[in-house]
Amino acid sequence: MANAPVVVLETVQAGFETTPGTPVPATRVVDFLPGTALLKRSIATIAIPRAGSRSGPYQAYPGAEDVEIDVSFDASTDDWPWWMNLFLAPLTTGVLTGTAYTYAQTPSDTIAAIGPSSSAVQSATFEVGGKDAWPSAFQIAGVIGKTLSLTITPEAVWSAKATLMGQITAQHALTGSLSNRAIKAYATGPQTKVYLDSTSGFGTTPLVGRGVSADWSLDLKPASRHTLDGTTTPYRLALPEAYQIKCKLTAEFSAITEYNAWAAKTAQRLRLAYQGAAIGANFHTINLDHGGVWNTLDVVDDKGIWAITMETEQLFDSALSAAVASTTINTLSALP
Repeated sequence: MANAPVVVLETVQAGFETTPGTPVPATRVVDFLPGTALLKRSIATIAIPRAGSRSGPYQAYPGAEDVEIDVSFDASTDDWPWWMNLFLAPLTTGVLTGTAYTYAQTPSDTIAAIGPSSSAVQSATFEVGGKDAWPSAFQIAGVIGKTLSLTITPEAVWSAKATLMGQITAQHALTGSLSNRAIKAYATGPQTKVYLDSTSGFGTTPLVGRGVSADWSLDLKPASRHTLDGTTTPYRLALPEAYQIKCKLTAEFSAITEYNAWAAKTAQRLRLAYQGAAIGANFHTINLDHGGVWNTLDVVDDKGIWAITMETEQLFDSALSAAVASTTINTLSALP
């Protein structure tokens, strides 16, 4: 992305689109950490040189335009499936079991374009407002996920950062009458378990007392498709290559099992699992499942304790029909 004006945002709100790139009014306030939301807008310059001149170009025109939004937030069971719409798979209503709703989201395994008439992920219209009087509020249509990172430690809430890519930017007033929501359950490290299996299913064997931290990331590798259509904005956004997912896991060393799995490149099934307060017979839950092999393995000294730091290389997993999946349980019948 070319150099662009960066604006610190005070207001971020959004609504899911029916047609990718066709703006809709915002339906929710986006929960984010103050001072961390940024708008980055880039408009390339087409410069025309003047023959025989030492002064350089004498005319300029706007070229390709691109826009990104950075948002940092604490993960919650209310909002995690909403974010997964932008990164994994469209799903706006949950499946009712007792008094709880389940959102099971797995990305399509088919490389596909986003818009103008179909979408492998959900697109959204974002409305953002700057910190100062300039610039005015903006509306960004056709927004999808680009990169998502997540840090899980025993001392804190799941900490996430998303970078989003947009399609069309215009000055636009914010949709009114929206207010902050009361989040019911934030995912915390003390209520998180790590599961690691090779042949059995996901979530079978917990690393009891061993998991120290996890850094999980997803890169959709989207691309702006600029075409000869008389505009500077992208005609559509596309997903032209495989997504990349990684997890760097630190765990106390207890056996040679992981070392042997690294050496043999044995397929691994990793689950990061948060379980919070009860919802009837269920619980507020986020399960992140990830298929892969250990690409790197290091023995480290972690505060006087022998530990291993392992990073995955993703693999297609037959149980997921993908390399990654997210399952969230909450009390929302539909995502606002």
